[in-house]
Amino acid sequence: MKILNKIGAWTEHRSKLYSTRALSNIDQIVIHHSGTKTGSPQAYARYHVETNNWPGIGYHYVIQPEGTIYKCHAITTVSWHTGNQNTRSIGICLTGDFRQTIPPQKQYSAACELVNTLMESLNLGVKHLKGHRECDGHEGKICPGFSMADFRKQVSGLTKAMYHPTLQMGQRGEEVSVLQQRLERLGFSPGGIDGIFGPRTNKAVEAFQRRNGLSVDGMVGPNTWGVIVEKG
Repeated sequence: MKILNKIGAWTEHRSKLYSTRALSNIDQIVIHHSGTKTGSPQAYARYHVETNNWPGIGYHYVIQPEGTIYKCHAITTVSWHTGNQNTRSIGICLTGDFRQTIPPQKQYSAACELVNTLMESLNLGVKHLKGHRECDGHEGKICPGFSMADFRKQVSGLTKAMYHPTLQMGQRGEEVSVLQQRLERLGFSPGGIDGIFGPRTNKAVEAFQRRNGLSVDGMVGPNTWGVIVEKG
């Protein structure tokens, strides 16, 4: 995955600035298409500033057909790409018009990898991934054109394929903290996020396994990790 950091490189408004937010306020990733056959971050920035009178380009990332990813803003920037969803979401735009076709494979794969990386860093699941038209108040949109159900399946498959070590009672470390955060978010309290796989975390794991029809052994292996990641 090739990401070029181009923050501040494109046309910006002379006086307007985007606001910022804490990482903890981000709970959604929104996928867009440009709706044009060709395009570039600079072209979008110029349009957003000169025509829409926005502070700068509306997207956090732009992905070109050959798979190059341009980072246009820090994800803590509240850029304008999805109206009432801006304060909580990251905007990713794929250059192209995908109403009648699907993105090129390199572009599609780059989008999957980028989304996967963002979800991992923010502890989000695929349920937090939406197309522009799926966001509240934007149901009349066509954007991003292609099937988001298929895209989520691809991202989910990539996420499940990522390495997660098997965890069990007595272990400590960052991976245990990640597990505890995910369990807490899913409604299975581990008794705090302390990076220690103790009795309460074990109880939460067993409750999760029981609820989801998994083998109830308190061990978090590939099958349990897969369901945890899929559910968010």
